[in-house]
Amino acid sequence: MKALKAWVLLVGCALGGQAVAQCPPAQMSREQLIELREQKFSVDDDDARNALAIALLGCLGDPDPAVRDGVVYEAIATWGRGELLSTETVQFLRGALLNTLKAADDPRQLTHAFALLVLSEVARVDRIKPQFSAEQRGQMAAQLAEYVRGIDDYRGFEEGIGWRHQVAHASDVVLQLALNGELPAESVATLLDAMATQIATAATGYVHSEPERFARAAFYAHQRGVLDRAWWEGWLTRLSSPAPAESWGQAQQTHAGITRRNNLFAFYYALHFAAANANNEAGVELKALVLDAMKNSG
Repeated sequence: MKALKAWVLLVGCALGGQAVAQCPPAQMSREQLIELREQKFSVDDDDARNALAIALLGCLGDPDPAVRDGVVYEAIATWGRGELLSTETVQFLRGALLNTLKAADDPRQLTHAFALLVLSEVARVDRIKPQFSAEQRGQMAAQLAEYVRGIDDYRGFEEGIGWRHQVAHASDVVLQLALNGELPAESVATLLDAMATQIATAATGYVHSEPERFARAAFYAHQRGVLDRAWWEGWLTRLSSPAPAESWGQAQQTHAGITRRNNLFAFYYALHFAAANANNEAGVELKALVLDAMKNSG
């Protein structure tokens, strides 16, 4: 434990708030990364903790899930939720993660998936206690929407590698942004429209709880109440379209059509369950809207 504390203080001085693209971070071993988790990410020195949060970004694409998921994500989530990161660090993380998503992914396609997951925690920090300007928040929503539309890696869990799960992690960011009272309705609509392009995809049959993650984002966006009933009716109508087929009956004469409908109804079932258990007027409204959409989807 003393050795770990000494390293944390050392890295805080060495980094000076600058990110490093190496894993493990400079002067730190993989064993010390795991020890950090075992110590519940306790870092008393503020400067060292903030420097380490930035340094850990170098491990986003680490092939060991115990590092990228168990240390990188959990550390930043723990510190963010505990309000233990400075505004400057949160700002840096936002910019670095968005830049990561603009760049090419690593050969294993792990970095983008975990940049999204960590970005959801950064967005949560801003939702709980505003850290970003309206322009920064809007830019983040716009970039995320564009990214979501382009996702074509649908891998979830793989033994020996762990999770990728881009669509699920992206929906977690949508959830945090859509719940943010500082994000305007038009940005929420843009995010939901982007997510809709993945909900009923024909590219894969979802088997790793993706529909539940989509439904959670949609449910809480509806609960926020910034988009009216007419908007939701239109969104669900568009989502329920069998196009390019003329009907769902026709669509189900193809493997792609069957896959789309199965994904769509998995989403509807999850969203209906959430609405039915909301115990409020918004839930009653959403439950009725989802039932109508299901009826219109054959």
